[in-house]
Amino acid sequence: MLNPVPQNDVQINRIHSGAICKEIGKELSAALGPQSGELSPRLLALIKGLAKVDPRKAPRKFDGI
Repeated sequence: MLNPVPQNDVQINRIHSGAICKEIGKELSAALGPQSGELSPRLLALIKGLAKVDPRKAPRKFDGI
């Protein structure tokens, strides 16, 4: 049996979903303050490794690290 779609269900596309995530990130960063932008050494190393393995999947902020 198929699950019926609720009548008030809202469908958004990839572009709008990305924009919403970006805005939430901005607001969260502002709420947490400047220390929230600092990454742990381990997380930074993982991001650098990701950029080396597949540059397309690395966050834009860390391109070219």
